Amino acid sequence: MGVFNVYLIGILIGLGLVRQGMCQRPQDTPSSEKPGAVSTLIEPLEMEPIFITISPLHRTIKHGSVIIEKEIQLNWNAAAHQNETFDSVALYTVDPSVYNEAKPEVLIKIADYPEGFYQTNVSIASAIFPAGWENTSETSTPEPGEHCLPFWAGTLVNDVLQFLTCLKIRPTWMHDHRDVLGHLSVLSLLLPGTHNSACYKKIDLSNIADIITENTITQDVDVWGQLVYGIRYVNLQTSYYSLKKKQRGPVDEMNFYISNDMIRIRPLLPVLQDIRRFLEISQHEIVFLDFHRFPIGMKALAHHKVLIDLIEKEFGDLAFPRPDYFLKVPTLETIWKENKRLIIFYGEEPRLAKGENRR
Repeated sequence: MGVFNVYLIGILIGLGLVRQGMCQRPQDTPSSEKPGAVSTLIEPLEMEPIFITISPLHRTIKHGSVIIEKEIQLNWNAAAHQNETFDSVALYTVDPSVYNEAKPEVLIKIADYPEGFYQTNVSIASAIFPAGWENTSETSTPEPGEHCLPFWAGTLVNDVLQFLTCLKIRPTWMHDHRDVLGHLSVLSLLLPGTHNSACYKKIDLSNIADIITENTITQDVDVWGQLVYGIRYVNLQTSYYSLKKKQRGPVDEMNFYISNDMIRIRPLLPVLQDIRRFLEISQHEIVFLDFHRFPIGMKALAHHKVLIDLIEKEFGDLAFPRPDYFLKVPTLETIWKENKRLIIFYGEEPRLAKGENRR
């Protein structure tokens, strides 16, 4: 989940700092620039003294039959020890600001880890999304805004808690920041996104086929979970697999699969349905869906026509119409007003426009 982590952290740290006013230029900053000159000074961003990341690696126990994954990592400012800002960091599974008697799962002295990093053995794999954001068949509307998963990290001085943060989901961050983002065009956004977004799978290390397939797995969170965490750009490779290779007949939409180059991963339709459901219950979020490549079985124009029909069936009422010309780029406010909150990219347009039947 490396790509996921980098993109998500980048956008959310930026939004958090803007919201808290940390990116403002100090009023008394000296400047030797000439009047009217454009300043090239970039103020450094301040970060919270501690933050949580999730390891993209997994390990095994019990002779390789049990996989441990998604373990929490604690990160803090390595200069804190020299500055005597705090002397310890801790990880909790209950909120210590609410439960005063809460005991930390992990408590370490930062002097023992001068690099400012500690890998825990606490996993978030079984954590349930809070505030109604689990992917269930229930029709109730979840709560908008940021919500804490049951993992809190804090800094301490002499065993007294000084600062506390949590691992969050941000399922409605675009609309939460609509006052800042609404006037921006979609081309001016830095979006959190994932590559080969639907290439996730539980790996069975006792199965040689899974060991080979492991190299094609790019995510350890399904597409629904990615959207709940805050991902807004979803990238798919789509292939067509006929059940009978030599059979000639109509193209069946149930034979479209997510793939990673030559490796088939999972059926396409449930992924599209998850995206559809997220758009419905999030109510205002905007998703960018990129049908990036078509590596297997998509040689005939008929395959693309059936796939496009499937996309229109699932998203026709939510897909933003293609602008008449390239420079007519919508703002987020325009998209919200029209309630067409899915932007679709399709990688085969030039060939389809020519009406070619073969690659």
